[in-house]
Amino acid sequence: MIRAFVVSACLVAASLGGARAGGAPPECDGALCAQTRVVDGKARLVARNVDEAMTITVVLDLGAPKSDGERLRFAVLAPGERVRMAALPRSEAEGLAPLYRWIPGNAFARPDLSVTYRLPFEGRRQVAQGCGGWFSHRGATANAVDFDMPEGTPVLALRAGRVVILRMSGTEGGLSRAHLGTENRIAVEHDDGTMTLYAHLAANSQRVERGQRVAAGDVLALSGNTGLSSAPHLHVELFTPTEDGDRRTWPIPFETDAGIVTCPRIGEMLGG
Repeated sequence: MIRAFVVSACLVAASLGGARAGGAPPECDGALCAQTRVVDGKARLVARNVDEAMTITVVLDLGAPKSDGERLRFAVLAPGERVRMAALPRSEAEGLAPLYRWIPGNAFARPDLSVTYRLPFEGRRQVAQGCGGWFSHRGATANAVDFDMPEGTPVLALRAGRVVILRMSGTEGGLSRAHLGTENRIAVEHDDGTMTLYAHLAANSQRVERGQRVAAGDVLALSGNTGLSSAPHLHVELFTPTEDGDRRTWPIPFETDAGIVTCPRIGEMLGG
């Protein structure tokens, strides 16, 4: 069976560092650095995107509703951008342990409906799991598509964009839960802010670099069987983050020799 790739959210617990002036030093995890500073009797909670290539969506969980009635705050940060997530009276900030969650992409982005997507391979391939697939394409991954694909098959960019995620060091795959989240993956950010994701790729098979611009049809990597997977295949999805730090997948209108096919089902053969 085939399991969908799930984008792992990252958590950073940022403490106040007591009541001392200036607050605690920044705490960082991946693309996100978070800091709380006490200025003029208020605790200012600041997030910064330290990544040079990728836009991220940051969600701040204050643990309980504050005086303004809000518990969750979110912001979209461009590469290198810094933003104040909250400013709380010192009385509300005492003992606070704010929790930050971040996910790649722009929560405000929506797919350009005039755009179609080429298939991620040459020739013809069978759909192993389509939209709404019973095994794993539910909820956040409802519009993902898996293609049967022998290991070592060139994986092509669905659409032009910039490579923002490149994780290719995994060497193992299987159905053990120990493999969950270990699949090799590449993500490409597009001009409308959405991202396409390619997962279960062969180890160290990338043909691109992070930050590189690619055109539709460029070879990104070779297909594989890494991560939580029962057989060689390619998982693709078009996604954006949500305001609560999860993600949403969108139907992909594939260009095929039979016309535009959106949300193919298991067993369908697609070719360009």
